[in-house]
Amino acid sequence: MRGRPRSLAAAAGAALLILAPARALAQYRRGPETSVVVGPSFYRLESSGTGFAGRAGLAFRLRGGPLLLEPGLSFLTLRNEFHARITWFFPEFGLLAEANQGPVRPFLGAGAGFGVESHVGSDRWQIALHTGAGLRIQVGNSWGIRVEGRLRSVHPFRWRTLDLSAGFVQGMYR
Repeated sequence: MRGRPRSLAAAAGAALLILAPARALAQYRRGPETSVVVGPSFYRLESSGTGFAGRAGLAFRLRGGPLLLEPGLSFLTLRNEFHARITWFFPEFGLLAEANQGPVRPFLGAGAGFGVESHVGSDRWQIALHTGAGLRIQVGNSWGIRVEGRLRSVHPFRWRTLDLSAGFVQGMYR
């Protein structure tokens, strides 16, 4: 059980590095959008199957235009062929292009980061690339719903995941 606390500490450290700049930027202008999404993930890593995935992220609008810089931390929990639970963490940066159509905002995006496979006793880091598309729908003053599909290539072009997720966005403004 020594590897799991170290893995969680690494994931928490990555999340702090991603989330810390948000507070400083929010002091000078409208803050970044924050989102949390969850859903199934269809994976083909060292084994194949369906797992549970989630992601927390920020979105910084670049110069008020249609592009957003989106750092985030995703996770995927699955069972391998020996029925042992494995968790992958994906600290990532992405660039989204959004079509601002009022409250309904379709988007396309791509990015890169790392995949960290959490094992008892060892962690394995792999390069990860992703692309995705979805909708962000504003339903309140600054709240919205986010629905997306994200295709990820781990250890590029060797393994892959497909996350289908939905969740909430806070900080959406017209």
